[in-house]
Parts: sequence; structure tokens; C-alpha cells
Amino acid sequence: MGKFNLNSLIINNLQSSFGLRSVGIECNEDAHGNSQFSQVYLCIDPSGYSLTDCPVLPDAKCSNSVVFPSF
Repeated sequence: MGKFNLNSLIINNLQSSFGLRSVGIECNEDAHGNSQFSQVYLCIDPSGYSLTDCPVLPDAKCSNSVVFPSF
């Protein structure tokens, strides 16, 4: 298993790739108590054609160190 800094790997890359200020993330815990990346929240404008900053994001807790299990 490898551990990665969640902020630089997911949030910052998505924000810069799509020109967004707000991206939501959600994690859960595995049986060993490790934080696992679970979901990304991106918002779409009312036209349905482009991404926009999310007005509200879920109150999801993610550790700075998230486990990506090997398969």
C-alpha cells in the first residue's frame, strides 16, 4: 500500500485542472482504521454543460494521509 498527501494529489490537481476553487472529497475507514479515499464532489452549472464552484460541500473528514490499497 502507498500513502499519499490527499490535498496535493486530489484536491489541488482537480482545482487547477478545471479552474475551480471548491472541490469536495469524502473518505471512509477500512477495517484497520486507515482513511480510504471514497468520493469526489464536483458541481455542474445549471445549464449542465460546465463545472462550477460548489456553493456548499459535504462536511467530510479526510486525513492528510490516505491509503490506496493494492489490488
